[in-house]
Amino acid sequence: MMLPAGNASSIFGITNAAPTSRVPLSSSTSCLPLKAVPPPSGPLWVHEIKHDGYRLMVRRDGSRVRCFARNGHDWADRFPAIVDAANRIQASSFLINGEAVIARDDGTPDFHALRTDHQG
Repeated sequence: MMLPAGNASSIFGITNAAPTSRVPLSSSTSCLPLKAVPPPSGPLWVHEIKHDGYRLMVRRDGSRVRCFARNGHDWADRFPAIVDAANRIQASSFLINGEAVIARDDGTPDFHALRTDHQG
């Protein structure tokens, strides 16, 4: 998840639509990138750029926001900007699977900065 300037909806690329159901975190797994040569194509495929960051699942349930790493640890204290953005989304419950990235001024990811700023 890159954090550009803007509101929480634009940060996460979602609308303020009401959730249709609740998904228990225990039944949710992180989507990991897979290399495919050539990549699949067609209208049913969605592709995501692999940034150099940490995979996170941001879970909001009421007023509580948690940021789970792939190992299941809650890293919300390491990513206060993501927690703040998640709190501004007008939904009481959601699960967002994405990647936390610190971007340099030129827009390229800086994994070293991400590691040193968020080691906790």
